[in-house]
Amino acid sequence: MQATDKSAADVEGRPNLAVAGEEASEMVIDDLSEEEHRHSDQKRSFSRAISDFKTPNQTLRAMDLVLGAVNVAKLLEENPWLASLVRECCKTETARKLRLLKILRKPSLPRSLPLGTSRVPDDTEEEKQSRLFGLGILGSSISRNATDVLLAIISDYLKTKRNNYAPLASIINSSGTGKSRMVDELAKTIISVPMCLRDAGSKGFPPADGSLRDWKTWTVDDMLAGKYKPSEETERKNAAAFFVRRQERLASAFRRLMTHGQAFGSANDYRKKFYKDVIDGARTFASGSRRVHEQRQRHRPGGDEVERFIDPARVWGDQAGKETDLRRPFLILAFDESHRLTESDKQDGWSVFSELRLPSILSTLPSDPSSRISREEYSVLPPITETGFDVLAPVACEGVVTLSQVTGLDWICHLGRPLFGSLYDFAPNSIARKNIHRLAKHKILGGNFTVAEAIEKWKQDVVPAPGNCVLASVAIRFALEFNPTTKYHRDAVLTLVERHMRLCISATSGFEALSTTSSSEPILAEAAQEILYEIGQSPVQHLAGRLDHPFIDRGNRGELTALLILMAARDKVASIAKTRDIFLCDFLEALMPGFAYAQLKEALPHHHRTEAEKQSFGDAFKDSRLWFNHVIKIHDSSMLSSHELWKFMTRGAVIMCAPNQTAVDIVIPFCFSGDVLSRKTVSAIFIQVKNDKSFGPAANTSLFHAIDPFSIKVYQGDETPLPCIRMVFALASKAPAVHISKPSEHDTRHSKRFTAYDIWFSGIWPETFPLIGNEREEYKIILQRSMPDQKAAYADSDPNTDKQVKQARENIRRNLTPLCAIEPAHHTKYRKLEEIAVQ
Repeated sequence: MQATDKSAADVEGRPNLAVAGEEASEMVIDDLSEEEHRHSDQKRSFSRAISDFKTPNQTLRAMDLVLGAVNVAKLLEENPWLASLVRECCKTETARKLRLLKILRKPSLPRSLPLGTSRVPDDTEEEKQSRLFGLGILGSSISRNATDVLLAIISDYLKTKRNNYAPLASIINSSGTGKSRMVDELAKTIISVPMCLRDAGSKGFPPADGSLRDWKTWTVDDMLAGKYKPSEETERKNAAAFFVRRQERLASAFRRLMTHGQAFGSANDYRKKFYKDVIDGARTFASGSRRVHEQRQRHRPGGDEVERFIDPARVWGDQAGKETDLRRPFLILAFDESHRLTESDKQDGWSVFSELRLPSILSTLPSDPSSRISREEYSVLPPITETGFDVLAPVACEGVVTLSQVTGLDWICHLGRPLFGSLYDFAPNSIARKNIHRLAKHKILGGNFTVAEAIEKWKQDVVPAPGNCVLASVAIRFALEFNPTTKYHRDAVLTLVERHMRLCISATSGFEALSTTSSSEPILAEAAQEILYEIGQSPVQHLAGRLDHPFIDRGNRGELTALLILMAARDKVASIAKTRDIFLCDFLEALMPGFAYAQLKEALPHHHRTEAEKQSFGDAFKDSRLWFNHVIKIHDSSMLSSHELWKFMTRGAVIMCAPNQTAVDIVIPFCFSGDVLSRKTVSAIFIQVKNDKSFGPAANTSLFHAIDPFSIKVYQGDETPLPCIRMVFALASKAPAVHISKPSEHDTRHSKRFTAYDIWFSGIWPETFPLIGNEREEYKIILQRSMPDQKAAYADSDPNTDKQVKQARENIRRNLTPLCAIEPAHHTKYRKLEEIAVQ
C-alpha cells in the first residue's frame, strides 16, 4: 500500500500525503506515530535547514541538514525531484514526506541471511527509527554500523575453530563513546540480559540494578533456567531466515520490557521484578543444592533450554553454521560496570566472574584446568574496542560549509564521541548547552570532583595536582602518542582510557599490546585548555617533568616544542578576542617580537606567481583567519593535498606531519579570504622544524626552497595555488634571530608557480618567541628530550626512584653503549690531551 492510497483524513487523523509522479513510487506506508513525527520536526538540524532555505547560497547546506549522513550531491543527481520535495518540507516545516521515502531507508537485507548479519526484513515497531538513517530527519541516533560490527565480532568469537577459555569478551573504551548504547542497540537483534552493577550512590546511565548488584550468590545458568522455557516449533520454509526474525522479535520485545520508562535514578518496574524473580528462584535452588566438583564433561541445562527456546529444531547450528563457521549467539549477558564481578570476600577467591567461565549459551563444557591457558590450549578473547565515533557529526560539504559554522558550539559538540552531541541536542536551553563544557572538564578530571572543587583542593595543596589529569589534558591538545612496553606503563595508559577520556583503538588479550589515541574532539580540547589554565600549570611545565617516561613518544625533530609555542600564541589571541577563530595577522603578532612583525607587515613575498599577488604581507593576509585548538597527527602525506586541507579547519586542528614527510613538519591551514571553506579558499602555513645545532641564526634558503607546495603534493598539475607562508624553526640554535626573507632577485620558472612569504626563527629565546617568557628552560628540556640520543632507553622511569640513584643507573646503562653519544658515561675509558695534561 502506497502513500498515495491514503485519504485526506485517514483512520489515524493524519494529513493527506498524496504526491505525484516519481515521488509517489518512492513512498512507503506511514508507519510512524504523530508523536514521532512531531518530535523529529522539532530537532535543531531541521530548524536550521528551514532557516537556511531562505538564503539561496545555503540551499545545499540545508539539504545536508535535512537528509543527514548521506551523499547529498549523488542523491540529488539520481533523484532530481527530491530538491523540490525538501524545499516543500522546509516551507511547511515538517519533514513527514521525507521520512516515507524508500531511498532514505536502510535497504532490507536478503532473506537468505548469512550468519553474523544483524538486520532482517519485517521490523518491529521499536526498530523503525533506527532504520531511518537521515540524521536531520530523526535526530540523534547511534550508528547501526558499530552495532553490526559488534555482532560480527561476537559471531566470529564463537567460531568452533577457536579454543576459547570462555565466551567472555570485554568492551573497552573511554567514557561517552556509546558502549552501553551500542549493546542496547544489539539487544534489538539478540536477546540480551542487561545487568548494571554500578556502585550504590553513583550517577550515570543506565541506572544500577541494586538488588542484583548486592546479591553475591547467584549463578548465570540458574537464572536462565528460571526465566526461559521451551516453546512449540513452527513450520517454516527458510529455517535460517526464520530463526533470525524470531530471535530479533523476541529480543526487541524483551528489550522494550527491560528499558521502557527507566531513568537516571532508577530502573523500571518490570526490570526490578525480573531480577527479584531471578534472585528468589536462584535462592530456592541454592538452598537445596551443594557445590558440584568439575567433571570431564558437564551438562548445562540452562544453556540447553535457551537454545531449544530460540531454535527448537536446532536448524541454525546444523545447516547455516556449516557454510561460514560463524556461530550467531543465542543470548548475550551484558554487564555494565563489570569490574564488580571480580570482587571476592571469600577465602577461596570465588567470585561471580569465576562462574561466568561456564558458558550458558552452550550445552556442554569440557574440563579445562586454567593451566591450559598458559600452555596455549585455550585462549582468552581479546577486548572489543570498536565503538561509535563521529556518529552525530554533521556532514561538511566543500564550498558550502563555513568558518562561522564550524566554530559554533553546536558544530564542535557533535564531533567525536556521541556523548556531547546527544546532550547538546536534548539540552532544554542555551544555559544547559553551555554546561557541556563543564561536563567535558569533569570527564577529563576523572569525575572525582566537580571542577571547582578539584581546582580549589589542588591550589590549597589538600591533594597534589593529579599528573594523569594534566597529562590527559596535554595529550588531548597535542596528540601525544604512548608506546607502553611494561605492565607499569600499560596500566598508566589504561588509566587514561578508563578515567580521562583517552580512546583505545585496539588491544590484545591481557593488554600485551595496546594502541590508544587522543582523537580529534575540539570540545574536549577546549575543556583541556581551560583545565590547564585553571590549574596554573602550562603544558610546557608539565611535560618538562614527565618526558623522562619512555612510553611517551616525544618525536625526534622538535615538532612537539614547536607546537607548544604555536598553541601558546593561538591561545593568547583567542583569549583576548573571545572567539574560536582568530585573524592570522593577530596570531603572528603574538608569535613574533614586535620589530619582526612590523617588518613582516610591510614585507613583499620572497617570490610571487603574478603581479597581482606582489603585495605586502599585511595587505595580502588582512582578511585571513585560522581556527585550531588541538593537533591531528597524520599518517599519510597525501592528507596535505589542497583537496584535504580544508577538512582540518572543520575540526579546528593543526597538522603534525608523518615522520617520513619531506620538507615540512607542521601545517596550519587558514581561510585566506571569505567564510566558505574549500580547496579554493584555504591556504596554509608550512613549517619545517630543525633540532640540529648546525642551523643557526643565519637563514638557510635551501630549506625554504624544499618547502614547495607542488613538490610536497599540496597542489598538482595546473591547480592555482593561494599565497602561502613558509617558516623554519631552527630551535637548537645557540643565538636568537628572526629573519623575514626579501624578494628574490632571481626569478625562475619554478619560483613563478606560487607566491610565498618566508620567515626564519632561530633558537628558543624570548628574543625569538616573546611568549615563552620565563619558561625557556622548560622548553629547552622538552627539545632535548626529542633529540635522537636514545635518552629514553637509559632513563629510569620509576617515579619512586631517588634522583641520585636514577642518575647512577643511567650512567651504568650508558656504559653499555660506548661512543654512541657525547655524554661522559659513553667515554669512561678515553682521555683527551687536555685531560692528560691536567693529570
